[in-house]
Amino acid sequence: MIQSNNDPLFKRALVICGWSGLLAVIFFIIGGSVLGGMIPPLFNAADPASEFVRKASENLFQIRVGTVFMVVALTLLGPMGAGLFLQIRRHERTAGLSYIQLMMAG
Repeated sequence: MIQSNNDPLFKRALVICGWSGLLAVIFFIIGGSVLGGMIPPLFNAADPASEFVRKASENLFQIRVGTVFMVVALTLLGPMGAGLFLQIRRHERTAGLSYIQLMMAG
C-alpha cells in the first residue's frame, strides 16, 4: 500500500493530474466542436464527393487546428489516468483494479 498521506509533493501531483483531466475535456470540446466544425456539422452524408472536397479544402486550416487541440487533449488523459491509478492503489489491499485502470489509461 502506498503511504503518502503527508507528502505535499504527492498531493500537488494528484491535483495536477486531476486538472489535466478537466483540461483534456475542455481541449477536446474546443478542438472537435468549435474548431473542427462538428457543431454545426460541416459535412452531410447526402453530399456528393465534390462537395465534401470543397468544404474540406475551404476549412482545412480550421480542421487542422482542431485536430491539434484534440491531440493535446488525448495527451492530457495520460496524467489523469496516472492520478486515478495512484488513488485506487492507495486504497487497495492487494493490487488488481489499479493495474487494470493503469492499462486502460495507457
